[in-house]
Amino acid sequence: MSDLPILPFDDDSFDPAAPQKPGQAVLGLDFAYIGQALLVSDFVTYLQNYNFGSIPPDTIVLHHTAVPTLAQWTANEAGLSEPRIRAKRLAKLAGLRDFYAAKGWSAGPHLFVCDRYIYLFTPMNQVGIHAKWGNSFRAMGRLHYSIGIEIIGDYSNQVWPTAVARNVHGAVIALQARLGTFNLHYLYSDPASKPGLIGSGDKQACAHPERLRYGGIASHRDFNKIACPGAAITEAYYMGVLTAGESSVSSQKSAVPPIAHYRVAAACTGGATIRAAPRQTGAVLGRLHAGDEWEGVEVAAQSATFVTSFGSSRVWIQSSDMRYVWSGLLEKVRES
Repeated sequence: MSDLPILPFDDDSFDPAAPQKPGQAVLGLDFAYIGQALLVSDFVTYLQNYNFGSIPPDTIVLHHTAVPTLAQWTANEAGLSEPRIRAKRLAKLAGLRDFYAAKGWSAGPHLFVCDRYIYLFTPMNQVGIHAKWGNSFRAMGRLHYSIGIEIIGDYSNQVWPTAVARNVHGAVIALQARLGTFNLHYLYSDPASKPGLIGSGDKQACAHPERLRYGGIASHRDFNKIACPGAAITEAYYMGVLTAGESSVSSQKSAVPPIAHYRVAAACTGGATIRAAPRQTGAVLGRLHAGDEWEGVEVAAQSATFVTSFGSSRVWIQSSDMRYVWSGLLEKVRES
């Protein structure tokens, strides 16, 4: 791990008062670690027979590592075979385990996600350490705990690359299909409903623990780390990623939104603008002409209303290098 700097971005993510499952200890014992790298399809299979116990998780909390960045995580892989890439990245994952264990913790986040893999970190049938008051709490006479998902990279200024977004989507959709304990909705859409914080540094406290919620999606910033999962990963953005292809939850046919090939509609004589962000005011990066082709995945984003006959849409098509074209100007040709 000497080549991989680590930012202690979550030193205060442990809440000593948080309830645990019976028999679970989060300090002083061997670190609860799995250390596997799975493709989305493998993760779906892994979940089919996974025993979550009598108290399953019922919330998802999203994070980003900040450091390592995705570039640091994937560095020096040119020419390596897939098994060697997997082994190299698992060695770095073990270094992250050592980072958490050095704090004296016996648990950490449950999953890490990058452009290739979903990594099994802390067992999902245990309460993890990743979001302080978002780790676990009691309500309605029951223990509720979350699955902490760390997305590898720094997303302060950019959204997830397409491959990363597909794996995040795949992980969450697979968990929802397997568990049935949470829905794809943001838990704290009403600002007045957020738990809130009082104090500073190590003396922070949860201002309204009675507002802690379960049964949906949240992120680290909802609890005690305003910069996580990155300023670019807004609630509108990540919920758009998670709800793309939502019908796949019930069918369980696919947990990955397909890459599709599009063509600028013939009726779009003015062409289609390529933008740096999924919104009408996103910086212009280029232009497509009628008949030109575009490849990418659908992402929901801010509404885009144009003064044309094409109406409006909340869907944009994101290419692999995070460039966007409004879907209303495209027609699908085929899926990969």
